[in-house]
Amino acid sequence: MNNSEYIVKFITNLPQEYQFSNNEIVVQGDMNQNDFSCLIQQLLQAENPDQEYNKLFDFLINGINLRSNLHEFITSNKIATEKTLQIEYLFAIPEPKLKQTININDWILTIGTLNNQILTCLFNGDIVICSEKGKILKIYKTKLAKSFTIYDNLIISTHWDCSVRIQTILQIKQN
Repeated sequence: MNNSEYIVKFITNLPQEYQFSNNEIVVQGDMNQNDFSCLIQQLLQAENPDQEYNKLFDFLINGINLRSNLHEFITSNKIATEKTLQIEYLFAIPEPKLKQTININDWILTIGTLNNQILTCLFNGDIVICSEKGKILKIYKTKLAKSFTIYDNLIISTHWDCSVRIQTILQIKQN
């Protein structure tokens, strides 16, 4: 356990309801992101007792994400602590949630979208068109495609044999 203490001032650009009058406070060096989130929630709650705060926050010090405890962060980033340390807080970005998996049996080189459809160029050279729900709608068996770009309803693909091909894509009906 680290017994270090630091004088900090919290700053933010969040909406007014997530700001509080902020004087310098002393915090323990072993505090981490979760501890700071709880502290911010308590400080907000103290100023607005009728409001409930349950958002998680991320913290930046000198523009760098705090991902360890405060003392480790200050030590590893060689931050001077003679002055008050400014810690910016912002809403935490939640972990992405898996919505749909598309089972394709090869490595994907390129991915794009066209008319709510997902296009992938596979390592084997095929171009696969899937619905947004993950159903494979069409496979172009080019065996040579290495990348593509989409322009209007055209797929412009480059190939391992140094050729460029342009294919018109009509809206594929989804069942």
